[in-house]
Amino acid sequence: MLIEIHDNKTIGDIQLKFNSFFPFLNIEFYEHPHHLYEESPIMEAYPSNIKLFDIRKNHDHGDFEIHSWHKTGFVEQTLRKKYGLNAQIIRLFGNDLLQTVRSDKLNLEEQNELAKNNSVKSKKNQSFGHEKGVLF
Repeated sequence: MLIEIHDNKTIGDIQLKFNSFFPFLNIEFYEHPHHLYEESPIMEAYPSNIKLFDIRKNHDHGDFEIHSWHKTGFVEQTLRKKYGLNAQIIRLFGNDLLQTVRSDKLNLEEQNELAKNNSVKSKKNQSFGHEKGVLF
């Protein structure tokens, strides 16, 4: 997958592209960076309508090629170092969202598969067939 990083793109543009390749994952952007195995505070997350120009100091443009075998931590670090974007990959866990802080060494395909399996198990365990709304 190729994600174009350009100042006129919105966070939502990046999220949509990322989520189209990894339907059980999402990517969020935050005001401050996080360290390996550290969560990002939810209140620092930027809304999806914000343009990249407004949230980064490094205004380099380019195409970021992301592969399913890339580790979560690698994707987050590359976005921060190369494009000045503080990202956190989020995994669907049942009906909840989980920052992938304890599994940064897993690749994106593994993260997506974990999320898919947990999502399917959660739906099977729901009583009366009620489902909550779509998270992504």
